Amino acid sequence: MLLRLFLFLVFSNSWVSLSGAIMSVGLARFIGVEKYVFFGTFVFGATLSVYSLQRIIRAKQVSTLKSDRHQWIEEHQRVLLSLFVLGLLIAAISYFLFLFSWKSLLLLSVFASFSLLYAWRINKNGYSLRELPYIKIHLIAITWTIILVVWPLMHSGLAISVYLPLIIALYLYLLATTIPFDIRDLSYDATTQKTIPQIFGVNGAKMLAFILLLLSGFLFYFTYSDIIYSPWLYVLFSGNIAQVLLTSPTRKELFFSCWIDGWYIVLGILFYSL
Repeated sequence: MLLRLFLFLVFSNSWVSLSGAIMSVGLARFIGVEKYVFFGTFVFGATLSVYSLQRIIRAKQVSTLKSDRHQWIEEHQRVLLSLFVLGLLIAAISYFLFLFSWKSLLLLSVFASFSLLYAWRINKNGYSLRELPYIKIHLIAITWTIILVVWPLMHSGLAISVYLPLIIALYLYLLATTIPFDIRDLSYDATTQKTIPQIFGVNGAKMLAFILLLLSGFLFYFTYSDIIYSPWLYVLFSGNIAQVLLTSPTRKELFFSCWIDGWYIVLGILFYSL
């Protein structure tokens, strides 16, 4: 029973939604946003909704793939549809009651469209955004960076330029920690997608992830020098380095969907504690 509940949390997007929410709360609080809790609830709902919808859209595309995650997606379409509706309600209530502005509505509408097109092929012979060469990993990092930091700054009228090192650091960190997922997907991604492991190989992709982690750590320090006194900083990057070292295309799905997705919680705790 506990194992089934655990698998539900991991494969139904609830786990990554929780990680995103805690990141959002921690970062929004760090930059001085008053309604940081509601940014977290919005991110939880939006992530749950968007990821569920993407998996529903891609169900037929992945039906021939037999990882634990793909099998769960194929067998639980109704669950994913229910989670899509639930997430949409949570995001809508959080946004329209506590965070609404016309400027942010335009911004979020654009990213909602990108999220749909990320997985959806407009026609049978077309490509989704994730299938276009070179850009898959950057779309993920840019979207999360804007939702987690840029949008809260805009909403609160804070100067984005002041937090530019933090924005760049978060983008580099998200790039680094998304590379293991591209390594996982080597068996599934078309060679035309030109992902980082396809271009540089597994070892080259790992080396790039290390470099990006180093650069992001330096910029986090540049943004807030006292961060080096937080034990959470060393917990965060030790875990990330271990993840990169242990990543391989043959790793079990729980390694990625549980440990790596869940490790973003530590980033949220780090910035919440500063």
